[in-house]
Amino acid sequence: MTISKKTGLEIAFLVMSAFIIMTAVSASSPIYPLNVWDDVNVYFTVGRGVFEGQVPYMDLYEQKGPIFLLMYAVASLISKTSFTGVWLFECIAASVFAIFSWKTVKLFVPKAPAVCIGLVPVLMGITYTIGMFNFGGNTEEFCFPLLSVVLYVALKMIKEEKVLPGVKDSLVCGLIAGMLFWTKYTFLGFILGFILILIVRAVRNKAYKLLLKDILYFIAGFAVVSLPVFIYFGANHALGYLWEAYFYNNIFNYIGGGSYPGLLGNPVVRFLAVPVMALAESCMSNLDYCVLMILSLVGVVVFEKKYRKSVITLFLVTFAISLKAVFSQPFYTYYYGYILSFYFVFALILVVKGIEKLIKKRSYNKRLIQLVLGALCAVITLCSMFMCKNTYLMFVPKEELSQYVLADIINQTEDPKILTYDIIDGGFYLASGVSPSNRFFTTMNFIENNEEAVEEQERLIAEGYFDYIVTYSDEYEWDNYELIAEDIDPYCDFTKVPYLDRHCLYRRISD
Repeated sequence: MTISKKTGLEIAFLVMSAFIIMTAVSASSPIYPLNVWDDVNVYFTVGRGVFEGQVPYMDLYEQKGPIFLLMYAVASLISKTSFTGVWLFECIAASVFAIFSWKTVKLFVPKAPAVCIGLVPVLMGITYTIGMFNFGGNTEEFCFPLLSVVLYVALKMIKEEKVLPGVKDSLVCGLIAGMLFWTKYTFLGFILGFILILIVRAVRNKAYKLLLKDILYFIAGFAVVSLPVFIYFGANHALGYLWEAYFYNNIFNYIGGGSYPGLLGNPVVRFLAVPVMALAESCMSNLDYCVLMILSLVGVVVFEKKYRKSVITLFLVTFAISLKAVFSQPFYTYYYGYILSFYFVFALILVVKGIEKLIKKRSYNKRLIQLVLGALCAVITLCSMFMCKNTYLMFVPKEELSQYVLADIINQTEDPKILTYDIIDGGFYLASGVSPSNRFFTTMNFIENNEEAVEEQERLIAEGYFDYIVTYSDEYEWDNYELIAEDIDPYCDFTKVPYLDRHCLYRRISD
C-alpha cells in the first residue's frame, strides 16, 4: 500500500508533534532529571531486572502485567540509568494516538480543512497534561492509544456499512487485546463491548461464517502475544507466581476496606453506582478531562444522521462495560479513568465539523479564518504544554534530588543491599544503580493484605539483611539500624498542588 505525499506529510507532522509534546510534559524525557513517580520506578526496577536474570513476580514482586514489564525491560536496554527508553515508548504511543485520532476524523470529515490537523496537537497537549497523567509512564498512558486503534476499526466498519470488520482488522484487534490483557486486563472493556455488538450484528444478518473467520483471526492475534508469555514463565518455572501476583492478588487482595453507607450497602446498587461515582469524581477532580468527556458525549449525540444510531449504540455499550471494568474495585484511584481518553476523538470530530461549516459559511474569509485557527491551535498547544505541572522539575540538575543525594551515601558501601520500606520505590534503585536483593523490595498498595510481603520485610530488617533502608519517616526505632541522613524535595503530584517530600536514610549499625 502506497502512502500519498499529503498523507506522509500529515503523519510526519503528527509524529513530530507527539515527540515535542511528550518531551515537554513527560518527566521521563531527557530534559528532566528523573521521573520521580514511585509507581513507574517500580516498573523500571523490575524491567531492568529481567535482563539481569531476575524473573518478574518470582524474584521481584509487581502487580502489573508481563507485557508492560517487558516494555520497561526493553527501555532499560536503551538506558539503565535514565528513563530515556520509556520516553521513546511514550512518544511512540502518543504518535499512535495522534495518527489514529486523525484517521478517525477523516473517516467522517474526509474534506476537513487542512488547518484542522492542528487540532490534534491541541488534543494531545490537553490530554497529556490532565492530572491523571501525573509524571508519565503508567499503563493507562500506553494503552489508551491502542484502544484508539480498535475504536478506529469499529467506526470504519460502521462508515463502510459492513456487518463485521474483516479478518485483517480482527487480527489487529486480537493482537491489541493480547497486549491489553497482559498489561492490565481491566482495560478490555471496550473490546468486550465491541465483540458483543459484533455477535449481535452477525446473528441479525446471519453472517455466521464471517463471524467464525473473525473469531479465528482474533484468537490468532491474541495467541501471538500470549504464547511467549506462557513460554517465558513456563521455562523459568514461574507460572504459579504469574497466577498469584497478576491474577489472584489483584482480584482478591488488591481491595480497599470499609463499609458503605445507605443504599451503597446494597451490593446491586453498589455494583451499578460505584463506577458512575468514580467517573464523576474523575471529572470533578480534572476540569479538562470533564470538558473533553462532555464534548465527546455531545459529539456522539449529534453524529451524522446516517451513522448516528450505530455510533450511539457502540458508545453506550462499550462505555458502560469499560466503566465497570476500569472501576471494578470498590475504591477510587485517581488515574483509573485516564484509559477512557481514547473516546476524546468524538470531541475532535465535533470541533472539526464545526470548523468545516464555519469556513464553508464564510468562504470569502477562508484564508484569514484558517490563519487565525492555525495560530490558535499553536497557542493552545504551547500553553497546555507549559502549564504542565511537571515543569517545576524541568532542567533541574539530578544531583539536587533526594534520590541522588542519598545514592551518594549508599554507593560508599560496596555492593549494597537496600530496601524502600514505607515508600513505593521512588527512583532510589535507579539513582544508586543497585538491583533489589529480595522479592518484596519495596512497599506496595495495600501491602497489609499480603502477609508474605510483610513477613519477609520485617524478618529481613530484624536480621540486619539490608545495608540501607529508605523511608518517609524518621520515627522508626530498629535495634540494628540508625538514621544517618534525610533530604527534602519539592514535589507536585496529580493534585497539581506543590508540597515538600522528605526521604530518610537508615544504615545498618556495624557490629
